[in-house]
Amino acid sequence: MSDAKHTPGKWRHHDMEHATVVAGTPGVGVADCNATHRTDKENEANAQRIVTAVNCHDDLVEALQDLVARVDDDPNYVPMSEALIRAREAIARARG
Repeated sequence: MSDAKHTPGKWRHHDMEHATVVAGTPGVGVADCNATHRTDKENEANAQRIVTAVNCHDDLVEALQDLVARVDDDPNYVPMSEALIRAREAIARARG
């Protein structure tokens, strides 16, 4: 596995090519969602899905880590809920 890092910065749709994802200013292309076997609307929806996932990833992981820490710090908490198990698994997957 390489030590390459993802392109930093807030990701967004390209101003003119809506199914293209860019990052930074000026926008550096990071993903082209113009699949020939999909409609323009599907391609744009796929690009939006990527933008949303990337831009909220760190906030979601931070929130889950905070939840897990708060539950772990509570000495009165005994049962491990399914939600907490899923939160820990999600954190592990997101952090690799």
